[in-house]
Amino acid sequence: MAKVDTPQQSEASRARLEAVMGQIEEMGLSRDKGARVTGRINPKLLELARARAGAMSDSQLLEFALANIVIEDGFVDAFSAARGKVDPTLDLED
Repeated sequence: MAKVDTPQQSEASRARLEAVMGQIEEMGLSRDKGARVTGRINPKLLELARARAGAMSDSQLLEFALANIVIEDGFVDAFSAARGKVDPTLDLED
């Protein structure tokens, strides 16, 4: 797996990006950079996303965001579907 890095990128940010991109590779997707995306983004949204993800280049941040959509685990839907389905005889005190 190729190391993703920018000079000012924190170790945590680098590890987070590597973990997500590693999952993408496990799904059979390569790190090929053949597509180009351009667009206008609210600067405050970009600032907040960068603060949350850590120091990443614009390309890394976009790739990280898209990868997270692809690997979404469905936890929220599963949690909502399970609402009210806990066995009433289950002892939750211990």
